[in-house]
Amino acid sequence: MLTNRTASVLLLAATLAAQEAAPLRLSVPAAEPHFFRHSFTRNQKTEVNGEELVFATKLEHTMKLTVTTVGDDGVAQAEFTVLRTRGTMELPGGEGTSQQIAFDSANDDEADEQGIGPALTSFAGHSYALRIGKLGDVLEVQGVQEVLAEAQKRVQGMGRQLLINQVTPSNLKNVAQTLIGRLPEEPVGVGSSWQRETRDDLRGTMMLTRTKLTLGKRDKDRSEITFEGNIATPDAKPEQMRLTEGKLTGTEVLAPSGLVVSSSRKVSTKSEGPSPVGAGTITVASETEVAVAEIPEAEAKLPAKKPAGEPGKDEGKGGDGTRSPGEPDVAR
Repeated sequence: MLTNRTASVLLLAATLAAQEAAPLRLSVPAAEPHFFRHSFTRNQKTEVNGEELVFATKLEHTMKLTVTTVGDDGVAQAEFTVLRTRGTMELPGGEGTSQQIAFDSANDDEADEQGIGPALTSFAGHSYALRIGKLGDVLEVQGVQEVLAEAQKRVQGMGRQLLINQVTPSNLKNVAQTLIGRLPEEPVGVGSSWQRETRDDLRGTMMLTRTKLTLGKRDKDRSEITFEGNIATPDAKPEQMRLTEGKLTGTEVLAPSGLVVSSSRKVSTKSEGPSPVGAGTITVASETEVAVAEIPEAEAKLPAKKPAGEPGKDEGKGGDGTRSPGEPDVAR
């Protein structure tokens, strides 16, 4: 029979064990598929030459990730498939009105005349080869240039501009990264923190993200990490858009493999630059929320294609990580 003293000693021992420093490493079994839902919501306000424009975007990717090989150096090769993309984009209309466009890669008949849906669903229905570092960094995405080249041939209207500014290799790389934890170089215990720095090319401008990550909880099944950081464009030239404010916060729960079980993050940015129309300045303020969750394979199954002209039953649901004009990808 356990006495109160014995129970207390056992509890203390378990607590100390959880706080002991231990390495966090990517250790995904090869050939084991994992399925994810990546949701994205952004509300953006743009002011240009005295006019205010409001945009709202909701996107959702359903994705599959399968590690194929892991080298002796810990670098993994993986197959990354975007199974489905759906969502809505709300655009400013004339005289204070707005226009909402819904799209779903599972239903080709929902293509819009402006090409927005075909552009934002370009990644769907294709597989890409990932190279992942031992600390979880997505080092390379192969196959995306060919997919975007084909999209350029068929996408018209405003969609062409989206393919230049938002639907980019960097965008897909950052979406893939949200499925994998960015892990510390040294062993860590509960309460320990580490720093990560990433650099992305934002259409010729280097975007620098500095993030502090902290291990909040850990047991044999899960590690919970909180993070906060700042985003800046320190090398932006006067003729380029530059961030005047960029902050991110979030939490992610990792499996022992280093893959994300669930995560959520919020990003607030403000940017400004020379107006693309005449003299003056353009300013962009946005609030972005991203959530990722591992899901059962059954939830990732594509729906049967509906007959042409039949209204969608789930239009308007959405979330993913595309970028609005003048805005960075959501980065950690």
